[in-house]
Amino acid sequence: MPAAAAGIPFARGRTAAVRRALAAYTGRLGLTEQRTYDLVTAVHETVVNAVSYGGGHGVVRLHSDGDHVICEVCDGAARTAPPRPPFPGHLPPEPAAVSGPGMWLVRQLSDLVVDGLDSSGSVVRLYFRRPGMVIPRRAA
Repeated sequence: MPAAAAGIPFARGRTAAVRRALAAYTGRLGLTEQRTYDLVTAVHETVVNAVSYGGGHGVVRLHSDGDHVICEVCDGAARTAPPRPPFPGHLPPEPAAVSGPGMWLVRQLSDLVVDGLDSSGSVVRLYFRRPGMVIPRRAA
């Protein structure tokens, strides 16, 4: 298992190691079984998108702080698909769509998704609250 912030490489047909590393890393941080499942699913979907649309390979970096587990998926390759729609994944896919629910699912499972996508590649950061973090309520 890599140390925090160490890179886990991935490539087409070689994404299972990412899932295993994510599960081991989050287990050490005390995430619940359900939250670990959410994180592994969301990050794996992001990796699959990077493989499909970002040149076929990349790296996942893991970080954590007192409040969040942060997973960064970088593909570092030119986009191989047509330009993406604005705000991908912010709305559910059309019911008849053949593809496209991936980033919507990622956004549903993550607490925050920050993406930087351009012609030179992509970096997608997924944030997951750690146990015990309390979200302050806004005053009415």
